Amino acid sequence: MLLGYTIDQMTMPYLVKVYWRDGDTIRQWNEDMAWITDQFGLPGHNWHANVTTDWMEISFNDEVDATLARLKLGH
Repeated sequence: MLLGYTIDQMTMPYLVKVYWRDGDTIRQWNEDMAWITDQFGLPGHNWHANVTTDWMEISFNDEVDATLARLKLGH
């Protein structure tokens, strides 16, 4: 971490952070990630995800992609 930023945030600056909600299931999260992959391709070039026990962060290269993901995921 450099000055409060992770390497992902420096190289992929548009962050979508999705918190786990009561009632979420693994199936729903799998479907959301399948949608992300269908829309933006495999992780690495256009986007990257970091998952914790409390949330999932998806970092994008493109602000429009991040906005589309944010709208689809309801955040």
